[in-house]
Amino acid sequence: MPEVSNNLLLEALATALETAAFISPMPWAPPAAPRSPSPGKGASSASSPATSAPVPDGALVLVSIVYHARGSGVIELAAPLALGQAIVANTLGPETSPQETEARAGDALKEIVNVTCGSYLRPSTPTAGTRPSMEVPRLRPIDRAGWAAFVGSPGTSVLDADGHALAIRVKDEA
Repeated sequence: MPEVSNNLLLEALATALETAAFISPMPWAPPAAPRSPSPGKGASSASSPATSAPVPDGALVLVSIVYHARGSGVIELAAPLALGQAIVANTLGPETSPQETEARAGDALKEIVNVTCGSYLRPSTPTAGTRPSMEVPRLRPIDRAGWAAFVGSPGTSVLDADGHALAIRVKDEA
């Protein structure tokens, strides 16, 4: 079931970014692992895409939203504030001032997570009359170690959103 949840989450995030922000996320492609000249001598171990994702430059944030549907859970997105600035610039247009773009970056990321969560919950509501609910998204700064811990956690997917690394996961609680 975790793989199904993850696929639904990635589809919901892609739809939110493409529709609301004109950004097309792609799977993170880690650099190719160097090959040793002969088998068994100095062979390098390939790392997973998540653990090989570089720490983005600049300020980093973690946006989370708690939901209640057939069960409860939380969706978490780690990203650089620069991605939020790109969302604002794409949404409001080229005449948006750098100050306004910077000031609205956090809200833009919270809104992407909010829309992602709503889309994620839609197919998981099994019966008519079951009404999912979501809490207000929360944003907090994280440091480089926080980023590394987040992307290294089980169930985390790392994506490239127009040159910005972002990581997302869902933690369902039955």
